[in-house]
Amino acid sequence: MNVDETEIRNVMDMNAFCGGFAVALSTWPIWVMNIVPISMNNTLSAIYNRGLIGAFHDWCEPFSTYPRSYDLLHANRLFSHYKNREDGCFLEDIMLEMDRIIRPQGIIIIRDEESIITRIKAIAPKFLWDVESHSLENEQKATEPVLICRKKFWALV
Repeated sequence: MNVDETEIRNVMDMNAFCGGFAVALSTWPIWVMNIVPISMNNTLSAIYNRGLIGAFHDWCEPFSTYPRSYDLLHANRLFSHYKNREDGCFLEDIMLEMDRIIRPQGIIIIRDEESIITRIKAIAPKFLWDVESHSLENEQKATEPVLICRKKFWALV
């Protein structure tokens, strides 16, 4: 999947922790919204201390995106955080919200547990996402799965 640098303007880190993904992209001419899931530890002050912007959000609820859509979504361990919720919030609900806020041809990077990656890989084509599987080496030198998805641009003919 080829990505031109000029394709990426608005980025959302859906599980930002302390804003490391935004810092890694700080040399690019982009805007990054850092989201800390409301049920996670409060790391928003660390994000603000880095001079970044961010907000709390529960991904089982709609996210107000007005006036923008996003070119890139980054979801690091987001799905595994929500997997044991008992309130009827499912993986598919979060994927549907992702599909709503990502623009056509937008890119989604998902890094999570193998079982979750396998489920997303099976469901993603139903959202009309192209999916590529990759693997990265973590801090412990173990290989972890990563999905890179691109939302298709489709039109009624």
